[in-house]
Amino acid sequence: MNDTIEPSLSPAPTIVGVATAVGRPGDHEAPDAVGWMERALVGALDDAAGPGGSARVELAAEVGWVGVAEGTWRCSDAGAVLAERLGLGAGGPVHTVRADIGILQQRLIAEACGAILRGEVEAAVVVGGEARARDRAIARRGGVPTETAGPEGAQPDEVIHPAADLMSDLELERDLATPATQYAIIEDALAGADGIDRAALRRRLGDLWAGFAAVAADNPTAWDRSEPPSGAIVSTEGGNRMVADPYTRSLCSQWNVDSASALVLVSTGLAERLRIPPRRRVTVEATAESNLIVPLPQRAAPHRWPAFENVVEALAAHLGVQVEEGLGAELVDLYACFPSAVQVQARALGLPLDATRLTVTGGMTFAGGPLNNAMLASVVAMAQRLRRLETNDGSARGLVTSISGMLTKPGAMMLRIGRDEPGVPGHGLPDTGVNTAGAPAPFVALDVTEESSRHTEAVDVDANLTGRATVVGATVIPTFEGHDRVVAVLRTPPVGGPVFHTVATSDAEADAVRVRAFGGAGATAHLDGQGGFTLLEA
Repeated sequence: MNDTIEPSLSPAPTIVGVATAVGRPGDHEAPDAVGWMERALVGALDDAAGPGGSARVELAAEVGWVGVAEGTWRCSDAGAVLAERLGLGAGGPVHTVRADIGILQQRLIAEACGAILRGEVEAAVVVGGEARARDRAIARRGGVPTETAGPEGAQPDEVIHPAADLMSDLELERDLATPATQYAIIEDALAGADGIDRAALRRRLGDLWAGFAAVAADNPTAWDRSEPPSGAIVSTEGGNRMVADPYTRSLCSQWNVDSASALVLVSTGLAERLRIPPRRRVTVEATAESNLIVPLPQRAAPHRWPAFENVVEALAAHLGVQVEEGLGAELVDLYACFPSAVQVQARALGLPLDATRLTVTGGMTFAGGPLNNAMLASVVAMAQRLRRLETNDGSARGLVTSISGMLTKPGAMMLRIGRDEPGVPGHGLPDTGVNTAGAPAPFVALDVTEESSRHTEAVDVDANLTGRATVVGATVIPTFEGHDRVVAVLRTPPVGGPVFHTVATSDAEADAVRVRAFGGAGATAHLDGQGGFTLLEA
């Protein structure tokens, strides 16, 4: 990403069409991932065209940019396939972009906004989707899932690659490779910092996620609308297996879904020509992201995320608002893959652990977490909620966050809806000092990677540490061999030298029992120098 997409005095890019297409378990007619993306994009174009759909053909003809978030599927150029199927660009050239896994999903939205502001296109679409539920069902029946291959040898016009790997070799070697394991260790570090016992932690997790389940129950595109209660979410009864203590399956992101989401963005001029009502236009005010990569074992304090704090501070400064209470947004949707991610973000934003203030979708356990697409679903739901939201002056803001990796690279985006155009008195937004007449700040895509590098304290990692150490965070996971394993990040005591971190494991049943009962953060251990450890008596 360019350091910053420069502010423009032109009206901000506008989302005019949104849709999420979702399947249901047992649907034998479900399409592949590209098919789900096609359904979502058709829905978004229809949504933009409004009742009667008279503007749909003209709008599709104006689309000159297609951004696709990479997933588990394999299609040489999904953007080109979608453009051909739906007649985008009126048969002319359409610029296709793929954001690889490891790129924040909001990056495609920022790039689409940039293309519109630079006058390269008047309309752009962003789409992503998965068909893992369909593919798994076919495999269970003994079949082989088919998928759209795309034009042979084709590649998108532009591919956005991550600058570096999201995970270190040590994490891969020592059972710290799965998201549930990493986020569970962060959860343990949070509980240790808060000084709460395991029983209190489970109550907190159950109550928080039950609130998310209740929001999902009212979300028509949520994958799971069953609304389980708090006790059922944290219990291991009824097949709700423990994945990484204290995370049961019902506390983990669910990516085995059939789902796709799509957005249509246009210039203000095109929105006017197509007579799209102002109340259906959702302005992208600003995005901010950090691309700093500090693997979990290197983080001095895993229960905090300085890079995310820098992201929201940059947004607040640009928009002229305070960070507290979610940057003052009426609606907030935090990237909700695991409870620890939600808690870390909520604390940085000064928000209570109240699901009605933290999500409009229900989170990735219940709404569904299709790989590299969940944030797009959040933007769809946020746009729909903003359109329906009644405020005194007719304007409102919605904050949507995103995560790449394991609390690795954060992003945040502010959306706005209002009857008045930017710069018109009475818009109800604060004076930022950027424009005259009290206008809101122009769109900008902020990159705070350098600030994050300065504010993130990192610790050197030594794979062969030996002797006494303190547990930073730990979890218990089941192994393929049938026994439990404790996975932990540990640090050496600061005795006359620098502190080092390491990742180590223990297969001792006594250690697993102790971590499950009391947590691991703060416990003292002995490292054997070969990647193993033993907890010592308190």
